[in-house]
Amino acid sequence: MRRSIFLAAAVLACDPAVGPDLALDMGHTCRALDFEIEDNAVLPGWKIHSMAVERTGSAGAWVLATNPEGRLRLQPWPAGPGIELDAFGVAGEFTLIPGPIEGQAWLVLDGEDRTQVWRLDDAASGATLLGPQLPALAGPTAWRRRLVFVDQTAYLLAVPRLADASLIELQLAPLDPETLAPQAPIVLEFWRTCPEEQALEDTCHTSLITGEVAVEVLGSSEPGATSVSATLIAMYGSRLSETNTAVYPTLLASLELVSAGPDQPPTMIRRDHLSWTAVGEVRVAPGQIAADGSGLFVLAGLMPAPDAAPAPDYDYLIRASRNAGAGDNLVIATLPKPLDSRLLQLGGRVALLQRPADRKTVYIAPIGDLKVDTSQPGSLTLGSDAELLMAGRGQLLVREPAAGRRIVAGCTTSVSDSE
Repeated sequence: MRRSIFLAAAVLACDPAVGPDLALDMGHTCRALDFEIEDNAVLPGWKIHSMAVERTGSAGAWVLATNPEGRLRLQPWPAGPGIELDAFGVAGEFTLIPGPIEGQAWLVLDGEDRTQVWRLDDAASGATLLGPQLPALAGPTAWRRRLVFVDQTAYLLAVPRLADASLIELQLAPLDPETLAPQAPIVLEFWRTCPEEQALEDTCHTSLITGEVAVEVLGSSEPGATSVSATLIAMYGSRLSETNTAVYPTLLASLELVSAGPDQPPTMIRRDHLSWTAVGEVRVAPGQIAADGSGLFVLAGLMPAPDAAPAPDYDYLIRASRNAGAGDNLVIATLPKPLDSRLLQLGGRVALLQRPADRKTVYIAPIGDLKVDTSQPGSLTLGSDAELLMAGRGQLLVREPAAGRRIVAGCTTSVSDSE
């Protein structure tokens, strides 16, 4: 029964450092993954929006949640002084993520009229550093700002909401480590489909989307998991077909930022992963990106706009190597959309989560270079109305009506082999 929801077979490597019966990252051959309940009652009575785990294997975490009185707070867990956030923005404008080093998390407010960044240094004491309030970027279009990390350096990545696909440029501003104020930004020529030193006519492809496009930032790889900083970006266009019918091309690409050394701006690699042409308006969902030591994994599919055609039957799991000069994008699995597939970063490796239509169980299996290992999938029983939130450092928060359950994922030590 379990094996039928996954599509292939592979091996994952792990490192002992997560919980009593689980391990994470590298050092041993991991033949199976499973879940372990870390905490059965996180903020009972609160509505949890997101969680960021502070350290691998520790109890400390930061939680963005609305308390029973309806106030939005950044709340340390299991203890510590919280921060009132109602004066800054609403829950949907905040992003809470783990930091690139152990013991650190970050909170970003990206509203229509302002952006602000918090560095969260210690949950138990509530130690934080608040950056300056930043006005919206000037220009003919609105921008979305996202926090990304190259090695351990924090940057604000600014992406326009509308752009010409053949001219699209992004802005990347490093944050001062003492004040979190953004420094002078560099311009990233995201219209480039190959490295700058490589001639377009050599091996680079032509972009599969042209004209004015709407641009959406879907997500980034987990900070600190590997040396890779990759952000997934969708571009949506529209045009008339030869039969005078409106069609909607969509392109899914990633921005990889690579360290060029101390005091040097990072270099950029763009990879185009998938393209679709639909007869109705669509959005990319799911849209996730994760990394291991040798490449990227992208999980993506389409969802039609309300009242449009039914959703496609499958999502796609794609493998892209870290060879900057190669346009390799290999679909390693087609995943039935009703299984609600997701990627989970486990240290320097990646796992696949799936949840059947009855929504009462979530399964986990490791992803290798080209396959998903279905030989011994782990599982966790859920309520059918429970929601899964990624908390970083190999952990999940299961959001249920009464409270949140904090879950650790990792190798089962009974099947780890150190040889």
